[in-house]
Amino acid sequence: MIDKFAKQHGLTDHPITSEVQPGLPELLAFAQGLASLDLLLTGRYHAVCLALATRTPFMAITSNTPKIESLLRDVFGTSGRVRTTQQIGNFDLRRPLGWTEAEVEALDRFESSRKAAYAAIPPLLAGIVAGQPQPGVPALRLAAT
Repeated sequence: MIDKFAKQHGLTDHPITSEVQPGLPELLAFAQGLASLDLLLTGRYHAVCLALATRTPFMAITSNTPKIESLLRDVFGTSGRVRTTQQIGNFDLRRPLGWTEAEVEALDRFESSRKAAYAAIPPLLAGIVAGQPQPGVPALRLAAT
């Protein structure tokens, strides 16, 4: 379907591939390749995650789970970048492909909240390991055998 869409609209398809378990250089090369695209067309959740992380504009094709739609609602408040295969086939490439100003602001907010959440993890884990009660975290009882 993607090949047909690319040919129909005179686009060059740039497949980005990686090894099953790439090392850091391969992962960085993959991310750089992704970031160089004008538009990523995908139906894969992790490709959408990487597109968000590299700020690569994308259109996602609906899949058999709501993961992509849920992620986009978390980030943007809408799942507007998800289309059915029929909608993708009728997509008008004359419209802007990049991010809207509202999407850039939403990405900035999401990235800021993600960084704050990640920063809270090490102290939370240290407290759990030390046996200190953590707000909102059930007490863990560990046993060594």
